[in-house]
Amino acid sequence: MNLEFSTSKITTEGINKDGVLGKGRHVEKKLFFRKGEVGDWTNHLTPEMAEKLDRITKEKLRSF
Repeated sequence: MNLEFSTSKITTEGINKDGVLGKGRHVEKKLFFRKGEVGDWTNHLTPEMAEKLDRITKEKLRSF
């Protein structure tokens, strides 16, 4: 599994604030934008998903 986060990729290839994908496809904003509040992820991830994300994060950051 390859995890990568790039803010430049989000702004250039991702979805813009109008809810338009890079290829001109429209989607509901609520599918891409969250509240930006600490802990809001608990409203979107199951405990199992959170555990898996923790495992992957620890594995990827092990060398740091």
